[in-house]
Order: sequence, then C-alpha cells, then structure tokens
Amino acid sequence: MDNKKLAIFSIAVFVVSVLVFATTLYLVFFKAPASADSAPKKIDTYKYDLGDFSTNIGSSGRYFKGKIVIETTNKKTPKLIEQNVEPIRDHILSVLISQDVKTMMSENGIENIKKDISKKVAEIIGSDDISNVYFTDYIIQ
Repeated sequence: MDNKKLAIFSIAVFVVSVLVFATTLYLVFFKAPASADSAPKKIDTYKYDLGDFSTNIGSSGRYFKGKIVIETTNKKTPKLIEQNVEPIRDHILSVLISQDVKTMMSENGIENIKKDISKKVAEIIGSDDISNVYFTDYIIQ
C-alpha cells in the first residue's frame, strides 16, 4: 500500500510540475505585451521662447549670452508669458547680472538659476504650470 501512495503522490507532483511549466511557458512566450494603457501617459507640454539674453555677469567683467525657453503643462500659459514678457525678461536679466561666474559655470548654480527663473515666472503670471526652464544657448566669455 505504501508503494501505491508513493506512486500516486509522484504522479500528482509530476502533473503539478507540468502545469507550472506550461503556465510559465505560456506567460513568457505567448502572452501579448502589456497594452499601451498601462504605459505612463505622455503629458503634453508647451514652450515659449523668451529669446536671446546678453548681459554682464556681476562686476566680473565677464559676459553671458544665451537663449531661454520656458516649458509649461498648460496650453494657456504661453499666452500669459507673452502678455508679461517684459517683467519676465527684466527679472531674468536681474538674476543673471547678480550671479558670479563660478556659480554660472557650475551645474548646481545653473539649476538654482533655473529654479529661481521658474519660481519668478510662475509668480508674475499667477500660475504654477511651469514645468521646466531650458537654456538652449549658454555662452560665458
């Protein structure tokens, strides 16, 4: 009787093993890839080119020339930026003039300048939709 129980147990383990193997094989090779719905949705962004900036850097005698683009997640924000472009450009020039060369040449310094610009632009236009500030040209002489 013990041999009979051992045989039944062995067959049951074998059947379960085959089922696990078949299921794994199906999931790995035949299952369709995850649908596009499960992928993160792309957020639409809108950009506003603030144009060229050129100014002295503090009292260093050095010079900054660059181009700045504001990115936003709200379709209406570029229009708000356009309506307030003069105070925005004025603030950006003030930020750039107040920097020292070492700050403007360091990665952390540039990130802090971007954060300051983003914060002030959001304050001027009355919107928190600014997602990024880009320097598309960045030259220091």
